[in-house]
Amino acid sequence: PCPVRTYRGSIDEYSGAELVAIVRWIESDTLLRTEEELLAETVRTLGFSRRGSKISTAVTAAIASARGRPTTAW
Repeated sequence: PCPVRTYRGSIDEYSGAELVAIVRWIESDTLLRTEEELLAETVRTLGFSRRGSKISTAVTAAIASARGRPTTAW
């Protein structure tokens, strides 16, 4: 099961640590995904039907953090 309760009303309701945990959980299936594919899967897992700039920015920062790249988006 996903380590974080999903389907919240806004991306603002997730902490950076929660988003990173979701990204790591998705990647734990060992399938190779591009960053774009991982972004789409994370947005879907979070329960969002649209991907606005705020959602994309937050999830992209979580992906960077989960993959060990520095980020300043938080």
